[in-house]
Amino acid sequence: MVHKLKFLLIYLIFPLSIYSQCECEFGAVYEPGPGLCYIINACSDPNSSNYCPGGDMYLNENCIYDEEVLGCMCEDAYNFNASATVDDGNCIIVNGCSNPDASNYSSCNAVFYNEDCIFSGCTDLNACNYNSLATLDDGSCDYAELYYD
Repeated sequence: MVHKLKFLLIYLIFPLSIYSQCECEFGAVYEPGPGLCYIINACSDPNSSNYCPGGDMYLNENCIYDEEVLGCMCEDAYNFNASATVDDGNCIIVNGCSNPDASNYSSCNAVFYNEDCIFSGCTDLNACNYNSLATLDDGSCDYAELYYD
């Protein structure tokens, strides 16, 4: 029995640990089983500068090319990066608004924190064109005139 166990260790398991094909200079690797290689946060494209060959599966694949600078390209965002050439999808807008009907609407693909939409319109209850949704009076209120239909 001991002889069979030594055989198993020497001829089957030991070579698998030596000949691991799961290596990546640019990302993390995970070997869920013998002969399987999952590469995380690297790229499967040989033209990228963070290419990792040999992956059976690429998780959270993120390809970077030498001329690219990843970052937030939305000027309304808190974390705007003027040097970015590729939007990384991680823009953050504080106190902005994602509603296209608001006067402070931002069309950026971003995460909004403390979202605060501003709707312009007439805020005077006595006006003919009172807008109950308006949060900012824009001076557009119209009033009824005496003896006028």
